[in-house]
This record gives sequence, C-alpha cells and structure tokens, in this order.
Amino acid sequence: MAALLGMPAERALGKPCYEVVQGLGATGRPLCSASCPGIKALRQGHIVGRTSLGLHKQESSSLRLRCDLTALPPIPGGALARLRSADCTGSTTAYDLAAITTLTSALSAAPLQEGMGKTLDLLRDAVGAEAAEVFLAEPDQQGMVLTWHQGLFRHAFSQIARFKPGEGYPGLVLATKEPIFGDRLKEDRRYLRSQVKELGFNSYLCIPLRRSWGVAGTVGVAFRNPNADLQRAFNILSKKNVRKVN
Repeated sequence: MAALLGMPAERALGKPCYEVVQGLGATGRPLCSASCPGIKALRQGHIVGRTSLGLHKQESSSLRLRCDLTALPPIPGGALARLRSADCTGSTTAYDLAAITTLTSALSAAPLQEGMGKTLDLLRDAVGAEAAEVFLAEPDQQGMVLTWHQGLFRHAFSQIARFKPGEGYPGLVLATKEPIFGDRLKEDRRYLRSQVKELGFNSYLCIPLRRSWGVAGTVGVAFRNPNADLQRAFNILSKKNVRKVN
C-alpha cells in the first residue's frame, strides 16, 4: 500500500482509511469519506460492501481500483478492507474467514425462526448468489422439505417443495450425505425445478447440514452469473473441499 499510494507507512498508520486513500469517483470528485458507499452498505446490514475508485498519481494519471469491505462481527463491528485492481485474483482466505465468522454470529444472535431469513440474506450477499434456501429432512428421513427461501423468484424455487431421497439436489444430498453442485443447470437432469432453469439460473450448490445421526437438511445457493465462484461459496458454507457428483 505504501508503494501504491506513495505514502510512507508511518504517515498512514492509525488514520481512517478514507484519509489515507483519498479515492476519486468516476467523475474525478472525492469519493472516500466516513460515509463511502462500501461503509454505507455494511451499516445497512450487508456482509460485503464494494465500490470502485481512482487513485490520483503524481504523474497526473489515475489508477482505477476496486475496494472490498467485509463486515466483522457484530454487524456493524468494523471491516476488513482490500484494495485491488479489477483483474486481481489474489487470495481471499482472510476475507472468507471474516464472512464465516460474521455469518455464524448473525445466526447465533437470534432465535432460529427470526435469524434464518437474515442469515440467508447475509449468505447471498457474501457469495454473490441470487437465491438461498434451506431444506429440512422429515423426521423419518423420507424426504426433504423446503423450509426457508430468501432472494429472487420464490415462486420458481417453490415449484417442487419436497424431494424424496435420491430425487433432485436435496434428495441426492440426503441419500449420499455429500455436497453436490452443478454449473450447467439447463443440461443437468438432476436439477428438477424447470422454472428455475427457465429464469436463467446456471449454477446451484447444495451443502448437507449434518448431525451425529445423519443429514438434518441442506443449504442451497443459486446463481445466474455464469462466472460464479462455486469453490469460494463452498468454502464459506463448509470450509471443506467440494466434490462434483456426475
């Protein structure tokens, strides 16, 4: 950052980020402040805040960067910030761990019925999904029932609200006890909700909720973005290695 901003570290330490970065908006006006778009998003309850800004360089040129803020618990309890160029694909481990911690805190801070909707919204925000849902297993594990949905097109995701073991993504997870994902839903015969496919969803990740006695349910996230990072979404949901089931 010292090299990027042209400011020695000793002059930056202890100061608010906006005083150090002094980023510019697309029109060249000052953007960085105590109420920048990224910080506003976190204060509104989002787990991730993003904005694009420019840095005025001494050689009279401007460098465009992306600023990512990840909320730290409790919301809003500060943020982990990163400045990077648009094509940078550096490690996101620290930011993923911050998101995991914040999600866990949000879920544990409220009763399940009250907290699940908010937690699913935070999850969508963290992984960039348009929809997130939870299926719970029936007491005798004879099926999986759609219990919570947050995000777009609830009617399409409710097209089939119960899956038998081995049927559809939730049923397959119940039967195999393993996570699965698909990144070509239109051609994927395992994914049975045709209305979701017709709306342009490309990817779906389904993670088991495990208990000592077996699978208690699933968490699923759905993406229309063809470039969705399913591996990162999996890491945030489970912190394990994903396995694609063919």
